[in-house]
Amino acid sequence: YDWLQTFAFYDLINMGVPTFVPDTAWYTINGGTNSPGSWEATLWKVPESMYPYHFSDWDDYESRAFWWMMTDFRALPAVRLFGSIVDLFNGLLDEGKLWETSAELRVAHLS
Repeated sequence: YDWLQTFAFYDLINMGVPTFVPDTAWYTINGGTNSPGSWEATLWKVPESMYPYHFSDWDDYESRAFWWMMTDFRALPAVRLFGSIVDLFNGLLDEGKLWETSAELRVAHLS
């Protein structure tokens, strides 16, 4: 079901629907998509010294936070992050900001 969650995420942002994601590394998926060998794309193996943390070391919070910063949830423009329920509701209540976010998402989708 992990693919279904990310599929819906990309659909929403590509339609310009303001999308809110918890701003915490604990939100990252910790199973299923990072199994060794699942996404083999080249014969070349990236040396582990290239990154300060291994991508599947989910037990270490610093490692999880490092890779969280590179996820689409963090990297794509106009995806709104919230740190608490209060932040989420404040973002949902600001109609002007929602329209602004929708416009930013549409521009990002077209570029």
